[in-house]
Amino acid sequence: MKAREGGALVTEWEGLMKAYDRNVAKAERAAGIAHLDDRLSPLEQWREARRDAAEMLDAFKDDLTEDERRELLGGEFERRGADPFLYQAVVTPEAEAPKVTMLDSKNMYLQERLDGG
Repeated sequence: MKAREGGALVTEWEGLMKAYDRNVAKAERAAGIAHLDDRLSPLEQWREARRDAAEMLDAFKDDLTEDERRELLGGEFERRGADPFLYQAVVTPEAEAPKVTMLDSKNMYLQERLDGG
């Protein structure tokens, strides 16, 4: 954390906690121990994969072009049998997102009701 006091500290802390919660939920889903209510719809998985792909591509510290980075990451993901959503987000980011499902509707309803919408 860079901030040491005041509103900047609170804002930075909240951002870090959201990232932490998102990473814990992702790890629980990957390990198969997530609660039934923590399931992601295909659309949510696609959005998460696109966000993760963007972070991975931005993490490169070299002179490669974006296409070369995508090719390099995509090849590694294919070799390792990575998450298909993440692979697609890296290789074909312009691909059409999955259609909205009932799970999306349910999650949106719960978020609006529980978070004050």
